[in-house]
Amino acid sequence: MKPDRESQHSYAIVDPSFGIPLDQCARTQTNLAIPKLTGYSPEIRRFSEMIIPMFWIEYHQQELPSYIVRTLQAFYVVRDVEPYLPYVLYLCFMLLLAIAFREAARYKMHGKISPTKYTKPQLTSL
Repeated sequence: MKPDRESQHSYAIVDPSFGIPLDQCARTQTNLAIPKLTGYSPEIRRFSEMIIPMFWIEYHQQELPSYIVRTLQAFYVVRDVEPYLPYVLYLCFMLLLAIAFREAARYKMHGKISPTKYTKPQLTSL
């Protein structure tokens, strides 16, 4: 038997950031090793000290499903945006705080409506 690395080796190409396998191939062969056979007929003894290939298994994942590709693309976008997220959240906080102060000042300028000054309008029947 002559092993051929190109057609028989296993490999995995993995995304370095998230560890998702992008392409992978697993190959294996199972052999039967027969020891030295003594006390058998010559027809059986001819298989003495042989390695007999039994079966070959190969699994090859050539491409990822589309939903995993889209998820991986989304992860890359989030990874690229993530360093700027604290600044964006700080800016949003300051904007909301400015709006809250503006509304509080507007409320104070217009004055509070006290329950004694306010009278409920009477409903009239037509």
